Amino acid sequence: MQYQDAEKWVDLDPLLPVAQPGATLTAVTQALAANDKTGEFALDASLQHKVVLRVVVEKWTGHHLEEANVLEHPLSPADFSGNRLALIHVPRNWPADADHAGRSIVKNLSDLLAADTEWLPILTMGAKEVFQRSFTDAGRINDPPMARWGIVARSRAKAWARSSAGTASARRLARRRQARAVG
Repeated sequence: MQYQDAEKWVDLDPLLPVAQPGATLTAVTQALAANDKTGEFALDASLQHKVVLRVVVEKWTGHHLEEANVLEHPLSPADFSGNRLALIHVPRNWPADADHAGRSIVKNLSDLLAADTEWLPILTMGAKEVFQRSFTDAGRINDPPMARWGIVARSRAKAWARSSAGTASARRLARRRQARAVG
């Protein structure tokens, strides 16, 4: 990092324990200038941080463990900076109009989750949604989901997120149910 003092640039190195303007820990090998119009830096792809998110389903078959990716998506943290990033597992038969009136929310959620046997992992980044394959409680992978889930995947995801299943206790219940079913 540098700042301009009249006609010269002065190095600032916050990595030093007693940082002083002009003192550096290492020599500068490359300087990047911001775009005058956007203020953004044009970084080479090799300098950008990349993460690959994978949702892996495990199934014990006979005497060995089988693993299958049901969602794999590369992420660049710079691309979703400032946006909400969430991973949800939407039950296939989750009713869009789940009503808890007159019933215990936990009992109703428990009944709804116990009745479902298939889930679709959906990664949401702001308004963008990514989903690839669904999985069942028997460990079967269904590919591709669009033919079977159709456009309702989006509305089911929104209904699931809006319902009380969005609460922390309901999410824990859902994870335990899925862990028992898959494990």
